[in-house]
Amino acid sequence: MPELLSFKELVIEAADDLSCHIPLTTTADSATSATIITIGALEDQTIDDSKFRHHYLAVDTDLDKWRLVVSTTASTDGKLTVSRGFTTASDVNDAQSLHLFKVLNPTEWMLAGNNGLRDKYLKSRVYIPFATEQDEYNLTVAAPWLTTDEQILRFRIRDERDNRIKEADLPVRYIYNNEGNVILQIPKVYASQGMGMVIEARRYYDKVTSWTEQIHLTHARLIRAAIKHEALKLIFTTLGQQARGYWGQQMLLTERELVEQEAKFMSTSVKRDWATEEVRSTGDSQALAGWRW
Repeated sequence: MPELLSFKELVIEAADDLSCHIPLTTTADSATSATIITIGALEDQTIDDSKFRHHYLAVDTDLDKWRLVVSTTASTDGKLTVSRGFTTASDVNDAQSLHLFKVLNPTEWMLAGNNGLRDKYLKSRVYIPFATEQDEYNLTVAAPWLTTDEQILRFRIRDERDNRIKEADLPVRYIYNNEGNVILQIPKVYASQGMGMVIEARRYYDKVTSWTEQIHLTHARLIRAAIKHEALKLIFTTLGQQARGYWGQQMLLTERELVEQEAKFMSTSVKRDWATEEVRSTGDSQALAGWRW
């Protein structure tokens, strides 16, 4: 079954898997400057006050509100000192939920998440009613996310008259791209209420700009592996050879998981639609003349 997660939940899952995230709750009101944050639970997590230095502290309600941790006395009193005060002190007052990220800040985690989604897609169906004596349709007007004919899997004619739904393959005369618009030409058909065509196509994920945006995961393991892989690439770029000792094995395992999930996706998805994805037939351009069920 497809999963539905917020982008924040998806990214935090990846950070957890890579041991780069600690959920926290404040245990005292912050000073007016809000540069010293008290989190009592940290006293039980380290005896080394340098452990959390150069981590990133973010507000749960908006991960775009984050600060660099410059010093700590976490082992004795659970205090973190951040690079500059939070704009709103109440964000880090008593009993507020926070997140501590290791190596990558939330902006970089958003980049890793978007890079992981970049070439992934959902399969979508778009219905376009027929217009009488019209033989050319701009598909991008009906589906703004459809920007190239390479996204299209198949065309279907759909008849919803008489409260009965019937579909059949739709012959296509010509399809072409025009400045970001996908134009379809078909033989002219008699159009009546309840008749139209269905476009089945790949809908690639849009760039995410909000942590609360909901993400539909039809291939959840593939997307999770891709996001972790992109995060590891950023970690290795940030730390260089230092990352090899701590995350080297994780990189190998993640790459293996990504290859396995991509192969499984190709096997169950692309092969199933091979006839429409690889050798999309345009059919007989005269087949709709006098067409009837």
